[in-house]
Amino acid sequence: MGDIKVNKKRLKTTVEGTRPVGDARLTVKGRKGLLSIGYEVLVETPGEKPLKINGSYMKVRMYMERDERAKEGVGLLEEVAGKILDPKRSLTENFDKKQLSCLGVLMGGEGVLEDIVHSTDLETSQVSKAVMDLQATGLVCRCEKKGELPRRYTLTETGKQITELLRREEDFLKIKRGLKRRKGNGSQHKIFLNENELLCLVLLDKGPKTTKEIAEITGQKQEETVKNMKTLESWGIAERGERLSDKNWKWTITATGEHHIEVLMEDEKFQEARERLKQETTDPTRRFSKYFKEGELLCLAVLVKGPKTVKEIAEATGLEESDVFNKLNVLSSGGMLTQEGKGEDCKYTIDERGQNYIEWLLKEEKFQEIQKKVKPD
Repeated sequence: MGDIKVNKKRLKTTVEGTRPVGDARLTVKGRKGLLSIGYEVLVETPGEKPLKINGSYMKVRMYMERDERAKEGVGLLEEVAGKILDPKRSLTENFDKKQLSCLGVLMGGEGVLEDIVHSTDLETSQVSKAVMDLQATGLVCRCEKKGELPRRYTLTETGKQITELLRREEDFLKIKRGLKRRKGNGSQHKIFLNENELLCLVLLDKGPKTTKEIAEITGQKQEETVKNMKTLESWGIAERGERLSDKNWKWTITATGEHHIEVLMEDEKFQEARERLKQETTDPTRRFSKYFKEGELLCLAVLVKGPKTVKEIAEATGLEESDVFNKLNVLSSGGMLTQEGKGEDCKYTIDERGQNYIEWLLKEEKFQEIQKKVKPD
């Protein structure tokens, strides 16, 4: 056993262990921040150059096992790592209740001290001290323009990562559920959510959507939609849910996103985004057929009549079976079709999402012309 010392300061933990190894003295240090862990090994032998090893646990252990002087200290490294990686210690234990309350409020977007005081029922002096502590640890920063008053605070990138981890712990969720809704009309959110990001947020409030679905419904380019969704993801507003394929999944709204919507309900820009989305999805001149190739529309025109196999669709459309199979794979990967059975007996059916598109396609002249090209049953 080695001599182990543990030092916990603010949100960092340092563990240091020492042990004699023959004529040498071995020192192992482990440092744990909120998002990273690093180790340092020092072997001091009289008359020889000290051996230093720095890095992750696996890297340090690998080098120690290769060195005659250091390999006897692997057990000490394991002891230090055991103190650093305490599985019983939750992330919330790194903060006091006031700091957790402040983080919970700032998850909803930037704000002034008055916002936090109102939401937490803490004294202004208590909030001020908690925010200063969070600033010192790099989780919160000021974001008002130079010379502007009052001071405004927001989560840093590290702060956003930490609050996303905290959301998984019940102790933090209890504190967050006890917070009051902010005063005002949610104007604090206008600074970091632009019009298209608001549009994506409104759409996600209606249910999970893929990137393609969001792009199609909002009228944005897919590359632009990807960028907007990554922005919402970085703020902890949206997250990747059900995976449909390697590069296709459904976006869902997080608890943070739900909080944003609650606060933004009275916001003028948010209401404009909701109205715009309503117009986009009810506009009679909107053409959904432009999002599909003719072969895909032919397959849909056959499937409107009911479940069909690849062979049946090929016979009805005049397409090659291999071509039909590829078209069906595209439609399935977009979440429009479901499959039942295997091999040649596998039947394809338009699912709920596909039915929503069919309702609009049936009203379009182009799709009606496509239907005429399909052989009757």
